[in-house]
Amino acid sequence: MLKIAICDTNRQTHLELQRLLKNVELCWDYQLSFFANPSDLFIESLKLNSCYQVLIINDKLEEERGSEVVKQLKVMERSPEYVIVMIDSLEEVFSIFEVGATDCLARPLSAEKLRDSLNRIWQLITEKNSPYILVKDRYTKEMVYLRQREIVYFEMEDSSQRLLKIVTSQKEIYIYSRLGDFIGKLKGDWFIKIYRSIYVNRQHIQKFSKKELLTTTDSWLPIGSRYYEELLRKLVKHSEKE
Repeated sequence: MLKIAICDTNRQTHLELQRLLKNVELCWDYQLSFFANPSDLFIESLKLNSCYQVLIINDKLEEERGSEVVKQLKVMERSPEYVIVMIDSLEEVFSIFEVGATDCLARPLSAEKLRDSLNRIWQLITEKNSPYILVKDRYTKEMVYLRQREIVYFEMEDSSQRLLKIVTSQKEIYIYSRLGDFIGKLKGDWFIKIYRSIYVNRQHIQKFSKKELLTTTDSWLPIGSRYYEELLRKLVKHSEKE
């Protein structure tokens, strides 16, 4: 779930952004909060246990510039980590990035520009929250850094030989490891067991039935009957969180 605050004294901008977001296909959920003036944004930011993740703000508010509002939020230590500033011309870009804005949107606004900007931010958040794991390729002997979010699934191909296969969007890597030892190195709860020796990354599941699932690499994987209910429970749990 991406929590987005929108600050603009022009109510029409709020409605326009809401309409634009409804007209694009996003791979993540979002929650919008609208603020007609900076003071309301300040008050609400102080109430929250955590800041908004994204602030979309007009640089030309009625009484002050949006970049100055961002500076005040930083002083209050309540500034969202990612800031998108709406501008009327590209000449305003340099002053915007002085306050550490992540991106800017030049008018006229479009659904595509807004989508691309927010997708970049979502990717930054996801990558930041995804730890790396270091593995040694069993055949090339090279040490490989893998971001956990890039692992689609892994499975034990031959337990007697400790041959573990790791599948990413770009390649397959075979390593020498026990299944339990590899699982112990992983952080977070990205992976769900779906078969005796197969774990899939929940973010790489396209669709599934009771007997199989399709990954983002178009691989069909079997689902053991004893693991279906647990798979369903975990996916529901994470969808509620996000």
